[in-house]
Amino acid sequence: MPTERKRLTDAVVAGLPVPMLPPGEPASRLGVYVVDVFDTEQDGLYVRLSPAGSRVFYLRYWSRTLRKARRIRLGAFPDLSVKQARAQARKHAGDVAGDVDPLTTRDAKREATVLAQREAAAALTVDGLTKLYLTHAEGRIRASTAALYRTLHRVHITEPLGALRADAVTVADVAALHRRMIDTKTAANQVRRLLSTLYRYAEKQHLIPRGTNPAADVAPYPEEAAERYLRDDELAAALRALDRAERDGIPPAPVRQRSHERRNKGRRIGDAAKAKHRPKSADRPVRANPTAVAALRLLILTGARKQEVLRLRWREIDLAQGLLQLDDTKTGASVRPLSPEAIAVLKAQPRIVGSPWVFPSVRDPRKPLSDVARLWAAVCHAAGLEHVRVHDIRHTAASLMLQAGATLPEVGKAIGHASARATERYAKMDDRGAKSAATKLGAIVTAAAAQSAPMATPITRPRKARHVG
Repeated sequence: MPTERKRLTDAVVAGLPVPMLPPGEPASRLGVYVVDVFDTEQDGLYVRLSPAGSRVFYLRYWSRTLRKARRIRLGAFPDLSVKQARAQARKHAGDVAGDVDPLTTRDAKREATVLAQREAAAALTVDGLTKLYLTHAEGRIRASTAALYRTLHRVHITEPLGALRADAVTVADVAALHRRMIDTKTAANQVRRLLSTLYRYAEKQHLIPRGTNPAADVAPYPEEAAERYLRDDELAAALRALDRAERDGIPPAPVRQRSHERRNKGRRIGDAAKAKHRPKSADRPVRANPTAVAALRLLILTGARKQEVLRLRWREIDLAQGLLQLDDTKTGASVRPLSPEAIAVLKAQPRIVGSPWVFPSVRDPRKPLSDVARLWAAVCHAAGLEHVRVHDIRHTAASLMLQAGATLPEVGKAIGHASARATERYAKMDDRGAKSAATKLGAIVTAAAAQSAPMATPITRPRKARHVG
């Protein structure tokens, strides 16, 4: 192994030439062609140069206890400077002079740390593991995902498993919880995924042994995609109801009426009753908030996710180029094209001084509009539509773009999908394209049959005589 001696400095180490791997040598031989450059100022300190480009500081010393030469890794350059490497080398050299082996000391500390982690894990409950993971994951996962995890844990996991030791939970425990949630398969699968995530984290942190994830062997339930899209006539009815909500008002949907309105509906209330006990707007048309109406229109015209529209900021809009430049979406930063109709909606939206939001809250313009679900429910009720969620607007937009002849990559770019595969499911939501293709095939075959010569009469062959006897 080639060695050199130099007075090491940061500039010298950075300028040392990297050894070359001979032609034809496989990458597995990188470790053979290293070069060690020893420091002339500190005995035993050297930097190892690898053909891969790494520069790592080591200290070579003689262990009088073990009666052999040993080396200890100090750190990689430039994360560790030459000055810091010398300081570590001097400290270890002092330990060696006192018959203390640095490697033995380091290994003992590591073993003690692992043992302490194992002892802490023995007292760690599932509730504690969840709290530990969420603290670790802060900033690594989206705030909405963390909120979902907290809800799933509080509602479904705390009572049956929360007080159990994390390393005592078995596959049978997770399977039993999963079976009890069979009526809510989506939630059951979410709980299973959360438990699996928690235990994968615990394995990486050495809180439990590898391969002991109790959720790994629990099979998820097959889920049916809850997808709904609006037909052309349904979309027209919804748009008419939305216009009426803004112009004249529409009554709220029964499922969205406030609890006291549902409770008092149909009940005779005297004049002397307090106003708070009277039905406020059970059947009376209520004019919609124009900001919520505009947000719904933009959802329909863009196919964007609900929170992408509700939390849209003015600085994310480029009307000159007709683009939305969203800073943070489910798939990261995203640029979306805008149609002339969508641009018109945005131009008509008034700006409020001091508010960065395109669709601010009526009560506090410093905050974004919280939701449009109540207005959308009223629109669907007025239009005679059932089981249509706000997110189904996105499904409808994607399906309509595909029907209009847009390609899967084009639709995915327009609505902010990370890959075309995520957009493919929308192509299955409307079978009119497939039906049209099948109709065309039938017409082609029929035309070809009409142009062809009549089929010859098949020849009837006599049956072979049967021999008897």
